[in-house]
Amino acid sequence: MDRLITSEEVVAMTFSDDELYNRTMIIDSDIIEAESRYIIPILGKELTSALLSGSYATLLTEYVKPALAACVRYVAEPYMAERCVACSADSLTTADNQRLSLRLLALRRRVKTLTRRLSDHLNAHADDYAEYSVEDNPKNRCMIYGDVVQVY
Repeated sequence: MDRLITSEEVVAMTFSDDELYNRTMIIDSDIIEAESRYIIPILGKELTSALLSGSYATLLTEYVKPALAACVRYVAEPYMAERCVACSADSLTTADNQRLSLRLLALRRRVKTLTRRLSDHLNAHADDYAEYSVEDNPKNRCMIYGDVVQVY
């Protein structure tokens, strides 16, 4: 089945050279989950199909792939230690769990930023993407900034 991004691209975009993870750490189900949960609701099924068929290459490389890569890393991160037997001990310590929690917070912030960037670009250039529907994008319905809820 076609995907908007490969595991190699996810690793290249979201992991530093200092990290021990490799392409095999990202599995297809991580990409499928990230696409389904975070990206396809923003793009819509029609625009997703157009991207998979090769249309809108700039949108894909400049906006969709960075957001999707961050989403995949966010989805996969809790499972990384389990998948990398050579990299982990038998069980996680409290310090390991705290580091994971902090890393997940940072990744969630990155996901929010990059998906908002994608959504803002699509809204600003909606006329350029015939398959895109501004009304169907969930990012256009409600945003929460700390204690402030903004409904569109």
